[in-house]
Amino acid sequence: MIPPVRRLVAENPGLTGYMRHRAGASGAPAAAPDPEAWSPLERVSPYLVFAVVKSEDPYFFRHRGIYWPTLRRALGDALRGRRGPGGSTLTQQLARNLYLSPERKVSRKLRETLAALRMERALSKARILELYLNVVEWGDGIWGIRAAGEHYFARLPDGLDAFESAVLASLLPAPLRPLAGRNATRAWWVQRYVLFQLYNLGLLSAAEWRAGVAKSTSLCRLTHAGVALPEAVGRLRDALPAPVPAEGGGLSVRDLVADGCGVERHVRFADAIRRWEEIRRAGRRGAGSASPGSVA
Repeated sequence: MIPPVRRLVAENPGLTGYMRHRAGASGAPAAAPDPEAWSPLERVSPYLVFAVVKSEDPYFFRHRGIYWPTLRRALGDALRGRRGPGGSTLTQQLARNLYLSPERKVSRKLRETLAALRMERALSKARILELYLNVVEWGDGIWGIRAAGEHYFARLPDGLDAFESAVLASLLPAPLRPLAGRNATRAWWVQRYVLFQLYNLGLLSAAEWRAGVAKSTSLCRLTHAGVALPEAVGRLRDALPAPVPAEGGGLSVRDLVADGCGVERHVRFADAIRRWEEIRRAGRRGAGSASPGSVA
């Protein structure tokens, strides 16, 4: 049974289905989240909002809760007993976190889909994003963006820069798995992809983009060497100069939402790889910093 979702228009949720599930699995009592830790969307870094949308659901501002091609594929995999990519939209992920559990069953997928459709009718896209960022898990027992920002980077959500936002977004698909081995490599690709999307939209300069990619690569090497993520982040902070203020510093979450996080200019993953390789080769030939438009 899915509770009424209209109350979420003005009421922040307490204990979620996922929180209860994690507590039940560990045998510990479920602790209600601190209401003071809630981060309104306008108090979250626009880079973080952008990174999450681009990495998890780039067509979030186009669909009405369900992206039907991926849902059909996910249901087909479930009926055949195969474990493929989930393909859930941000709205579906939110519904699953609030009301359901991580179990992989067709019945759960159908309930998740129904709840997502109800949410999209009752809530604005901005409110769905705010709810998502505040209830999802960013690591073992790390619920919500405020806890994540403080745990990994010692920053409040509104102070996260582009690189930090890309790192946090890369944790969402597997928050309970150590960032090591194949999972570290997967996260590295996500981080590069997010940083390129920011550069392609002109929200990062070429120099800022390259600096972010360099930090991401250094982070990947450290985690592959067995360094835990918070320690790896600390080493990078000590070893690298402080970032210069981003050219996109005037960017606001309201602007991002109004623009759909650049959905009309979204670059698919394969095309992003091709473009950044073109830029890298051009740089090796001494072409300097190419603009996004020059490699489209």
